[in-house]
Parts: sequence; C-alpha cells; structure tokens
Amino acid sequence: MGQVVTEYLFDTNILIYWCADVIPNDQIPFIKEGTAVDDFFHTDRVVIGANDQKTREILEKVYQPLNVPIYTTTIRTSEMIKYASNAFLATKISFANEIGNLCEKMGIDSYQVFRGVGMDARINPHFFRSGIGFGGSCFPKDVRALMPMPARLV
Repeated sequence: MGQVVTEYLFDTNILIYWCADVIPNDQIPFIKEGTAVDDFFHTDRVVIGANDQKTREILEKVYQPLNVPIYTTTIRTSEMIKYASNAFLATKISFANEIGNLCEKMGIDSYQVFRGVGMDARINPHFFRSGIGFGGSCFPKDVRALMPMPARLV
C-alpha cells in the first residue's frame, strides 16, 4: 500500500523527504510561503504518516524537540489530513472574499465584520479576511487534487 501511495504523492507533486530506510515525511506542506523556517520551528502540530512502527518511532524522535502535538497515522490518512487542511483554509479564504464583496456593495467595513466573527473561538481570525484570494503552491494544487477523488471511488 505504501508504494502505491508514494507513487501517487509523486504524481501530484507533493513534497516527500526520504531518510533512513525509506521514510516518507510529509510535514513540510504545513508551512506558509515566505515564513517556512519560522513555521517549521513554530508549527501547530506535526502529522506523521507511517505504515510501520519503526518509521513512526524514528519520525517521532526527530520531531520531539519541537515540543508540539505529534499526530501519527497511516500514510494515506496523513495525506488526506494535508488535503483537508488546505482545502478548508482555501474555502475559508474564498468565503471571506465573498463576504468582503458583499460588504463592499453594502458600504460595510469587512475588516470589522471579520474581526467580530473571528472572535468566535470556533471560527478564529486566522485566514479570515478578504483580499485577492488564495495562492501559493499548495492551496490550488491540493484543491485540484482533492476535487476528482470522489469520482474515482465510484
């Protein structure tokens, strides 16, 4: 199974790092463009995708000094976590842009709206402001990769 997933990851240009005896490391996609080093050392969490205990133990030891939550799961599940995370953030940004457009037409300051809405702990203010949209290397690519997945399962 890991071989099939690894080939799929390379086909979709996902960054994979290999170390030791062939260990895929999918942590890198949780960083933002322009702040990669800071994001790496101050990440919210580390998601490790591994299909064997040896790989899990090695990667947990590698990331333990970061002192952040480490979530270990299968390679396929970790990849879906990456896709779901980026698709959710892209959706949140797109939603903010649509509300921003509506606010502009109604003469309402969208920044005040997003500040008030973002105070809700369930929503939070991060990635919640109108602007030119979303970009970078991961958001568009991951949204495009996720969209055809349901049809492939039929």
